[in-house]
Formats: sequence, structure tokens, C-alpha cells
Amino acid sequence: METAENTINLNFFTAADAAEIFGPNFLDAEVCRQWILKRLHPAGAFCPCCGSSLAGRQATRFWQDRPVCCTECGKTFTARTGTILAGKNLTYQEIILIAYLMARGDSNSEIAEIIGCNRETIRLWRRQIGDVACQEI
Repeated sequence: METAENTINLNFFTAADAAEIFGPNFLDAEVCRQWILKRLHPAGAFCPCCGSSLAGRQATRFWQDRPVCCTECGKTFTARTGTILAGKNLTYQEIILIAYLMARGDSNSEIAEIIGCNRETIRLWRRQIGDVACQEI
């Protein structure tokens, strides 16, 4: 059995990755969610608490980022649990847009204004996605 540690990837994509694939399809929330979750969980759907593999309805709910109750340990979680997206209120579209704007070279202030959030939020996201190519402006 694979462990939960295999499913958590802190640097799941860079701003350059987002810029490379960015296009009209990424206006669709479903496309953004699928793209991000597949990078967050490249080993598949697992319980972040006990590492049990998810299948059937549980896996479907996981990939939809809906609450899942593990049949092994009884813990409830979503695909964001245990990742850098846990507790974040940004939509998947906003996350892609932030990464794209970072790759484009926009400043934290410019991105914050476009997204409608605080400049500090963008600074933290810049650090979290591990994009060393984008420098603070």
C-alpha cells in the first residue's frame, strides 16, 4: 500500500507550468480543478491520514474535491487536506491565474489587484508554489 506521504507534493507546479498550458480551457473551473488535483496527487487518490487507497464513489468524490470519509480510519477529508491548498479560499481558477500572472512577470501588487486579494497573499503564494524564476517586484 502506498502511504499518504506519496500523495503530498508541496511544489506541485510552477508558474512556468501554468503559463505553458494557460489558454481558453483554463477559464473552465472543472479544467482548472482537474489540472491542479492531478499535480497535487500524482500517485492517485489516498486518505491523507492513514494512506488507504480510494476507489469507486470515494475516489470520485475525492477528485471532485468533495468531502470523503475514509472507510479504514473514519477521518473525513477533501483533496486539499494535507496540501498547500488546505484552508485556502482561492478557487482553482484563481490559483492558475495567479501562477500565470507570476510567470508573466506581474508584480505582487498588480496580481493582488487583479485577483482582489491582499499583496501579502500573493507574496506567500509566490513562495509556496516554489517558483524561483519569478522574482519579487
